[in-house]
Amino acid sequence: MNLENINYISSGFFTTFDKWRHSERTIDSHEIILVTEGTLYIQEEEMKFRVKPGEIIYLEPGKRHKGYNYNRIGKTISFYWMHFESPVSIKNIKTFPLKNYKTIKSYLKQLLDLTNTPGVSKNSYDYMTRIFLEAVILDNEMENCRNISLVSDISAYIKSKIRTKLKVKDIADHFSYNESYITRIFKETYKIGIKEYINNEKMKIAKNLLGTTEYSIEKISRSCGFDDGKEFLKFFKYHEGISPTKFRERYTNPQK
Repeated sequence: MNLENINYISSGFFTTFDKWRHSERTIDSHEIILVTEGTLYIQEEEMKFRVKPGEIIYLEPGKRHKGYNYNRIGKTISFYWMHFESPVSIKNIKTFPLKNYKTIKSYLKQLLDLTNTPGVSKNSYDYMTRIFLEAVILDNEMENCRNISLVSDISAYIKSKIRTKLKVKDIADHFSYNESYITRIFKETYKIGIKEYINNEKMKIAKNLLGTTEYSIEKISRSCGFDDGKEFLKFFKYHEGISPTKFRERYTNPQK
């Protein structure tokens, strides 16, 4: 990306412990928000994000964005924000936790200090904006390398816990990441969501047990992490189109 064509528009630091959520708007500038405290609940078009301290989100121009949830009363929400002009969008960046959080945060603080210093030229604002964005892009490239390893670890974790009642939140908590973040990077790699991946793995186990054992439906349902046979029956029929019993009959009697 050619950073020479990027120009500073405005920036600031927002903080409140009152009931608050981001206003709804569609603007013609690019925006980056760096959360320093609390959780920012924001969506761009129909995609919702929960941005936590140390995480950054990039909002594209011409797209509707708004807060979809209020912060908790008495719970501080703080973040730096910066608007800039660019002829193109920043590729492969939406929201991610910063590896070099302190450094990138210091760049935003320096930029804000510059704008509040009398006599500083606009060229200085533009220059500092480009340094900041270059650091964000580099951090994101490092994050993409880490994501490959993280997605592999998530896949292995799902397979190790597939016989339990596993939820996406459980996985996010285990790896200490934002739920929407791991969902996004997982889908970018596997082309399916985490929930769908879990369901596919459960179906593999169920089909294998139905075809190779004489286990009861109740026992197979527990082996797949379901509380009871009825829940498993509903799940299996939804994904396969037939009941587990019918599937077993067809597997053992293929002419049917």
